[in-house]
Amino acid sequence: MSEEQKDEGIGNFPAEEKQDNFIVKYFKDFRILKETKREYWGLQVINMLDCLAYFAMFNIAVVTLSDDFGFTDAWAGYIYTIFSGLTTIFLFFSGVVTDWLGIKRALYIAMTGLLLTRCGVVLVQYMDEPVRMDRNTQLSILYDGDGISFVQGHPDLRITARDNTMFEVDLYGAQTIGDVLDRINDAPGNDGRIEAGIAPGWTSLRLEDKFKERNKAAYKRGLANRIVVESANDDSEAADKLGLASEGELSAMLEGGRIITDLNAALVSDLNQGDGLEDGTTLTIRDRWGTSFTVDGLDQFATLREIIDRVQEEAETAGVRIAIDFNSPGTGLRINDKNGRLSVSPETVLSDLHGGEGAPISEDPAKPDLKFVARDGTEYEVSLTGCLTLGDVIGRVSEATNGHIELALIHGQKFTVTDIRIPADESVELGRLKVLGIDESGVQVARRLGILKERGVKRITFDGSAISNPRWVSGAVTLGDLIDRINNAGGNYEKIAATLDGQGRIVLQDQTERKSAFWAFFKNLFRGGEKLSVEDAGELTVATALGLAGSDDEGSIVGTSLGEVGLDTPLSQLNGGQGLALNDDGPEFTINARDDTEIGIELGNRTPDHVLGVEGDAAVPLGFDDEANESSYSAENITENKVRSYLTIGLLACMAPFMAMLITVFQAGNRRFTSKRSRGAGFNLWYLFMNVGAAGGGFLIDIIYLSLDLPRFHVFTFGIFTGILCLIAITLLIKNTDQLRAPGEKPEDNEKQSSDESGEIEEIEPTLGETEDKGKPEKKGMGPWEITKAVVSEPIFWRFTVLISLLLGVRAVFLYLGLLFPKFWYRVIGEDAQVGLMQAFNPVLVIIGLILVIPILQKFNVYKMLVFGAFITSVSMFIPAVGPLGGMGIVEWTYATTIIFLFILTVGELIWSPRLSEYTAAIAPEGQEGTYLGLSMVPYFLAKLVVSALSGNMLQRWCPEYPPGEPNVGERIQAGEMAFWDTPYVMWVILGAVAIGGTIIAILGKGWFTKGAHFDVAEGKKA
Repeated sequence: MSEEQKDEGIGNFPAEEKQDNFIVKYFKDFRILKETKREYWGLQVINMLDCLAYFAMFNIAVVTLSDDFGFTDAWAGYIYTIFSGLTTIFLFFSGVVTDWLGIKRALYIAMTGLLLTRCGVVLVQYMDEPVRMDRNTQLSILYDGDGISFVQGHPDLRITARDNTMFEVDLYGAQTIGDVLDRINDAPGNDGRIEAGIAPGWTSLRLEDKFKERNKAAYKRGLANRIVVESANDDSEAADKLGLASEGELSAMLEGGRIITDLNAALVSDLNQGDGLEDGTTLTIRDRWGTSFTVDGLDQFATLREIIDRVQEEAETAGVRIAIDFNSPGTGLRINDKNGRLSVSPETVLSDLHGGEGAPISEDPAKPDLKFVARDGTEYEVSLTGCLTLGDVIGRVSEATNGHIELALIHGQKFTVTDIRIPADESVELGRLKVLGIDESGVQVARRLGILKERGVKRITFDGSAISNPRWVSGAVTLGDLIDRINNAGGNYEKIAATLDGQGRIVLQDQTERKSAFWAFFKNLFRGGEKLSVEDAGELTVATALGLAGSDDEGSIVGTSLGEVGLDTPLSQLNGGQGLALNDDGPEFTINARDDTEIGIELGNRTPDHVLGVEGDAAVPLGFDDEANESSYSAENITENKVRSYLTIGLLACMAPFMAMLITVFQAGNRRFTSKRSRGAGFNLWYLFMNVGAAGGGFLIDIIYLSLDLPRFHVFTFGIFTGILCLIAITLLIKNTDQLRAPGEKPEDNEKQSSDESGEIEEIEPTLGETEDKGKPEKKGMGPWEITKAVVSEPIFWRFTVLISLLLGVRAVFLYLGLLFPKFWYRVIGEDAQVGLMQAFNPVLVIIGLILVIPILQKFNVYKMLVFGAFITSVSMFIPAVGPLGGMGIVEWTYATTIIFLFILTVGELIWSPRLSEYTAAIAPEGQEGTYLGLSMVPYFLAKLVVSALSGNMLQRWCPEYPPGEPNVGERIQAGEMAFWDTPYVMWVILGAVAIGGTIIAILGKGWFTKGAHFDVAEGKKA
């Protein structure tokens, strides 16, 4: 459920009375709703339809804002902040407006406003429409007009289906994407096995294997293999050019790579709304080793593709391993540092894996390392003693299993394990294909090879996890290495030049320019002047041993003579033969340039530990600002139609008042269309319908993206459809808006009901109950401002405010479900992650909990249940923070931890969410409940702004998006290539700590927070 609807009053229904057989009583209570009128049921229809659209839209909002509208992670979070914040603000006033307009008019206005803004978002998405493929797209326009050519007289593609049937496709003469799709679908030998189409997003192709539909029995026996696509002859590049070249994945879908982009053939002069590069000419890129190169003369190129090619060429010349290309939405550039990992092949040496740690293979040939369990139950123990390469491992497994088990390397990343022999007799019961480790060392071997599968799979094959092969460099060995490390250090950018002179001295020359004399004066006054200085790091003495420690006003430092040395002199011979004490964990010494740049010089063994950086006067025009993550840098949208972006933001902002009004109308309508005795059941059923709509909205996300192959922004299109249905329902079902009363029921004391549609209600000020501040004058007849001043002057209000603030971390968990988790799931699991299903899990559990849990919890003390439920919700945040255990793959593990997290989260929610409103009613003096509820939104509103604004930056830091074809975050975690503090798990640790910290304080301060509260005495005795 959304934070607007769940945490701002909706769903906090009145408590029921004591119930004996609570489940039976729960459903029997709904029988009283027979006395309600048509308007109540019409309101529930509108409620459920709107929830379908709302939860589908905003559970996936940050994803569609990035993927379909081209906003970065950070900006997607900022836009969500605008919508969420404005909704909260308008909730302060929407009640007054609703009372003024009346129920029916307010419903019409709210739904019409939502309908028009949703239409606007859909239309804006097509405004200045990105380049997209359809069946009529000409092949000649692809690849910046170079197109795709095919070979006459020879087939171009060779496709292997999941039943191992292979067929070839001749594409010669194909002119359009439709021609390519038809040639594949109609190819001899295909016979309906493979269905080719355009993938969601309309920028790539997709192949779908119909194996399951054709042979359900074989599918159940796990006989489905993988889709493999390759070029059918050496002269054809069709597989690569069509983005389909793949060794396959264990999936019925083969998603092709992007072959069309918004930036294809984009003119440099057209970028940034016609501003081009804004007179920028240079770009300096620093990789994660700290090595940099500069590209000049970018203003001479006509197209963006030419700039990309020039940068890539300069990178290769400089020996810098980066890749530059278009980002996923096709609206800007992306630079990816290739230094972090190396691909693996049969020639990869085992001892090089895992940063040189290798795998703990037994040295005793009689002691096996691995056990393979085939699907027919046959077990094979395999010793890897003597294996030096991954190719040796492949051969040893084949030999030890007599060819029963086959290992193969795919994508240069991981092993695939295949059970080659399948009994022809279908009556033979097949088990699971497993890979186990023998003893703890064997488990470690299997895990480091990425093939540990203790639970096994009911398939003939499975893909292992990515094999960790991080790139690392041994420490400096010679004086030449040391000087190179200085010149290429991160942040140097040719500011400091190191050389070895003829007298065996290291010379450092600061090539930066002095600042102004005015600045130099203050530097001299407070910091000792504009100097080049060198300092040892910590307790190390490397700089001192080289004679470099010290400073110089003129920007030049000359070390002491090291004797008759050269660039090839080993460092071990220096310092009187004692060598230099090098550090593997940080710099040996630091150089401070005259422009205040601090440069750390690392001489020991190292892995890439710098931040990928981009500078130069063309950096900002090309979309690169000062934000970069560890190894991938996605630039801002440089083809952005600013009018389109402003309209998108404006339309979403315009949704806010209508959403706020709809929330208020639902509250008012449920009260208006129920009698006093049916009100509790009415609110319960309304909350039930809301969660049914929320669950349906979650399922709708997967239906649109995974089943219908449509871009995710079409959730807004669905919202147009539901908006029209809601307007029809208002017209047909909302007629009489008078207050419903049961026979014999008198008007409430504080209510004077108007019988016309104006909906105006004359409120009679209630007499306030006695508070702890006795002797204060009654506030009867005071205006809103006077009441607010009186309330904030009471100590009881500040206790209430402190508690609300402490529980903000708990309430914000529901923000994370829309802001952080969708991108976390897609980037850890993959693009086929069933995000909608996981979003639906919470409301489905809430529906069940409404029946089973709520009636029981009403028997316990309000405050105890409030903090107990908050504690459970806080604990749930640490579940997704746990990395894979027990040999489980990252995908299975993420699904499992997500389900556990959502289950615990929902249990906590069912306990604390209704109790929060009860606590508010108990702590507030009589007649001030509304004021307390309204003011309680203020700290939550501020927290929402902070959380929403930071969400995109958290994703960029801990859960970045990597280019297609590169291992995603999940695969990098599985391969052990990401330290824990660089993984997305850190987000959940931080957010969980915030939530549980506030809850613990609330638990310890129970006496203070409940002082003056008017809890039911009988209820308190039961607790």
